[in-house]
Amino acid sequence: MSHLPEDRSVDRRALLKGAAVAGLSSFFEPLPRLLAATPSQRDLIRAENERLGTTDWQLKTVRIDPRTRYRSPGIEGYCSRTSLRAGEKLQIMVSTNPPSPFLIDVYRLGYYGGKGGRHLQRMGSFAGRVQPDPQVGEERLRECRWEPAVEFAVPAEWPAACTWANSRPSATVCKAT
Repeated sequence: MSHLPEDRSVDRRALLKGAAVAGLSSFFEPLPRLLAATPSQRDLIRAENERLGTTDWQLKTVRIDPRTRYRSPGIEGYCSRTSLRAGEKLQIMVSTNPPSPFLIDVYRLGYYGGKGGRHLQRMGSFAGRVQPDPQVGEERLRECRWEPAVEFAVPAEWPAACTWANSRPSATVCKAT
């Protein structure tokens, strides 16, 4: 004999309570993995962030084209991926107008004594070229389909983190991404 009520519909309060529990459980799911990090892993990141840092990763000189008020066609670029693991390949697409050589500096972002980043590698000089201007789409979105200027595999010795790549003309101190 069942002791369930005849009305089996779920009331609003029970539904919201269940949704809240499900939401919180998905929020806390990665917590055990983070807490389970070995002391050596935590020490590795702490030691990395204690290394000498730089603020050179920040864009300090941006030259916006007065005709467009949005772009800096002197040098523009983007990366093929936003997240990679060691050994995976990254392509960096760059357009320079007029065609001119450029360098790429890669930084790891982190605390670094409050500087915010550490220089990992300088690549280049590369021969820049003008890439096609994409059409302006909805909400000023432009979808570039440029040819890669450089492709490289992420070295195994680079510590896991958020990284930043600046491209800059070889002849000046202007930086752009």
